[in-house]
Amino acid sequence: MITRKNIAENLLAYMQGKMSLTQIVNWAENAMMQSDFENNHEKEISETLAKIGLIDVNAFGLLWEDCDNIIHKLGFNVKIDLVA
Repeated sequence: MITRKNIAENLLAYMQGKMSLTQIVNWAENAMMQSDFENNHEKEISETLAKIGLIDVNAFGLLWEDCDNIIHKLGFNVKIDLVA
């Protein structure tokens, strides 16, 4: 099942450099095909996955601000720590 938390975690992995743009786009496209979404959030999840899945055709890619905005709309917040 694809949940809002799954999306937020994958966006965070992308923001942290643990996933490439290609990987997160592929993940979103595959997740969209599953069609098994968190109850009461199907439309929100579907729209978010579609947006991420189309990023590879966007000349500007996926900006940090885009990720932060999506994560916030999913009900989560990004916390940043500086590590030496």
